[in-house]
Amino acid sequence: MPEKKIHGFLSVILTMTGIIMQFTAYYLIWLLLKDVFLGESLKEALKIYMTILLLFISHGLLYLAGTWMIHLAGFRLGNKIKRKGDKASFRGFKYFF
Repeated sequence: MPEKKIHGFLSVILTMTGIIMQFTAYYLIWLLLKDVFLGESLKEALKIYMTILLLFISHGLLYLAGTWMIHLAGFRLGNKIKRKGDKASFRGFKYFF
């Protein structure tokens, strides 16, 4: 579906960005716990707790946006199959394999 290719690319980019934000949030949690258990200054913890929260929220939003983009492409594919009929799509699979 060349007309919906942009949805596939956006899905990959948004989901990948969200996952990177999630890994960053977990890394900051690890630094926070290291500071707490080693008895170091908790001033760093006060600085990064809001960053961790925002990273998790943005991860969720970007992941949902990426999922929505791939669903838009999937709905388009479903509508094409309904319009052309099942036999046309199975004929294409037979020639593909």
